[in-house]
Formats: sequence, C-alpha cells, structure tokens
Amino acid sequence: MFMLVLVGGPSPAAETTDRVVVTVAAVGDIVCRPGDRTNACKDAATANLIRHRGVGGLFTLGDNQYEDGTLSQFQNGYDSTYGPFKPFTYPSPGNHEYHTPGASGYFDYFGSRARRGPPGYYAFTLNGWRVYSLNTNCDKINCAAQRTWMVKNVAANPALCQAMYMHYSRYSSDTRSGSIIPKRFWTVGVNNGFELALGGHDHYYERFARMNASGDVTGAGMQSFVVGTGGKDLDVFGPTTTGSRARYSRFGVLFLTLSPIGYKWDFRTITNTSRDSGSRTCR
Repeated sequence: MFMLVLVGGPSPAAETTDRVVVTVAAVGDIVCRPGDRTNACKDAATANLIRHRGVGGLFTLGDNQYEDGTLSQFQNGYDSTYGPFKPFTYPSPGNHEYHTPGASGYFDYFGSRARRGPPGYYAFTLNGWRVYSLNTNCDKINCAAQRTWMVKNVAANPALCQAMYMHYSRYSSDTRSGSIIPKRFWTVGVNNGFELALGGHDHYYERFARMNASGDVTGAGMQSFVVGTGGKDLDVFGPTTTGSRARYSRFGVLFLTLSPIGYKWDFRTITNTSRDSGSRTCR
C-alpha cells in the first residue's frame, strides 16, 4: 500500500490536485472535555494509530472537541493529541461545536483549515477525488443555501470519484435509525454518482451497502460509513438498519486509500487490528 505524508498539506481554501495514491484517516466524536475523568477517553490512542499509519490527510467528522467546542477546550484538549495533524486536517463541525455560539471556538482553532468563519462547508480536490466537507447543523445555518451551493459546485467540478462527509450520518443502526438531516445532500450525491458518504454522531463503526437517499439498497447509490469512534465513548447498537454490512462498537479509525479511479477502506481498532476492509472502483 502506497502512502503520502503531506506535512503542511494544502488548505481547503485552495483547489488542489495531487496525482498520486494517498491514504487519509476519517474519524469523528474525538476528544473529551479537558480534565474529564468520567469517561475513559481514547483520543490519544486513536491519534497514535493515525501517527503510526502515516496519512496524507485527516477528515474529521464533527464533535471534534467535547463538551462545548470552546477555543480553550480545543487548545487544552484536542491540540494535545490531534493538534500535530492540523496542517493536513480537513475538518467538519458537529453539534457540540455549536454549544459555543456560532461554533466560534472551532473556527478560531482551525482557522483557514475550516474556511474561517461560517457557514463551515467547503469542497476540495485530492488525488482526482472531488470531496465535500458539509455542515449538518441545519438549525444553526442555512442548509437550503448549502445544498444550492453544492449543486452548483458539483456541476462546475465534474469528477469520476466524489465523496462527502459530515457529522450526522444518514444511515445508522442506533435507536433513531440514522438522521433525516443529511437526506438533502444525499440526494445531490446519488444523483451525481458519488461513491462515498462518511458521518459520525453515533459512537461506533458501521459500514453500509450502496444506498439511495430514501433507504433502498441499490448499485446506483453511495456506500456509507459511520465512524464515531475517535475517543469520546462508545454507544450500543440498536436494531440493525437495512443495508448494514459491518458493525463494531470499538474505538478506532477508518483509513481510506484514494486513487484517481477508486478506493480501499480499512477500519482499524486502537490495537492496530483490521476489523473491516475492502475496495471499490469508481463508476
């Protein structure tokens, strides 16, 4: 497996293309509140897993810093374990970031890596992949405007391989069976042949078959992953949702190896054990 380490990698604000195979890490629901001793937080262990693997990018799937995402919490919590990855992190905000008005702690900490300031969504190109970092806090921002932006951006930037990631997962085997919030973005993705959708919020790992935005398994849909396993704590699964193909309630990180024509996935727990892996070619 080939990997590229992009220390000081490209800013999301820049449209970049790196014509090599690159491995990225994806994970959400990461760092406990500084000083929190009520949870056995494992963010240091997942950070060590990323460091050991060596990656060319980190996609964070929201709830980066508990409990409120203040700048102080980021500086005294997240920065100590995930801070070294900041130069090549492509973040997305979760609901806990918005416990601070306007998610100001998140935007102040990540700066240009998060396209400084609201609305907190952006797109970039990596290894021929067009990737969309979305903001699913639709009670805090105008998600209709975000969808309109996404439609226009997809039309202006056609690509064989396309992916999106966000905090709320469309499909998940929790007691709520996923979230309706991302459906508007899923519709855009499915209609435009996206390959991948990544989310967090539920604190476990789950992989789904290719599905459409309405909950049907179909070869014309997107494969999706829930990766809320960054360190905060773990959730218990509810009834298995249609399309679920793999489930693990363990701390770990999803590694994606992206080529211009396809991808490999590998979910590894903090013992560096591979629990779920595979590959697909972009359609």
